[in-house]
Amino acid sequence: MSAGNGDSFLDYYLDVIAPALRRIDVALKTEDFPIRVSLAARLLGVSNDEVFTVLGGLRKEAVDREAFFVLLRQGTGEICGLLRRELMRGSPALYRPDDVTYIYGLDAGLVIAAFAELDIAETTEAGLPDIFVIIPAKR
Repeated sequence: MSAGNGDSFLDYYLDVIAPALRRIDVALKTEDFPIRVSLAARLLGVSNDEVFTVLGGLRKEAVDREAFFVLLRQGTGEICGLLRRELMRGSPALYRPDDVTYIYGLDAGLVIAAFAELDIAETTEAGLPDIFVIIPAKR
């Protein structure tokens, strides 16, 4: 039950996605807003210019909580897209193959095969690693 010789998507999730989500969570809990443009950009994986563009559209000069969440919804960074897709799916309590495919941008065939290998139709968030370990890492 693994992706074979190469890294699995679980490796990518643990190395890239999970740490980014943790950094955002910690920042939201510990940072005094407004935060620096460079911090918002780094947390969301976007450029400073993108942050300034969104701030301009909001007629704001600083990244307050409202601006941060607008950036999160509109940003072009990978984490922004993932969280946006998660919200569009209503942050499901139970994930079906189509949810996992859409939210994480994975190949539908690989996700369906992983669910079939585990003989399940849906999983909780806690069960996602069991799915991810079967799927090869994104190249």
